[in-house]
Amino acid sequence: MPDAFSEDVTWEQSETQRISGKTDVLEHLRSRPSPTSITVLHAISHGKVGAANGEVTLANGHTRRFCHVFEFTNTKANCISVIKSYS
Repeated sequence: MPDAFSEDVTWEQSETQRISGKTDVLEHLRSRPSPTSITVLHAISHGKVGAANGEVTLANGHTRRFCHVFEFTNTKANCISVIKSYS
């Protein structure tokens, strides 16, 4: 998974919360509770941009919707440079 992010990746979780840098993004991901299931309802891409939405279920049974928009470093879409999350 670390190879999926550029060194200068940014993750915007809200207008006021932004995580910058590969190390900090990976650390934040590791600190979050692991989901028991993820259902992707839609995944689309075009050029250097992609998006996915769906539902995540946590161990406590709580289900939440998500939507992430990704900007990639190239059209192969193999390295993420920006993530914008909406929930």
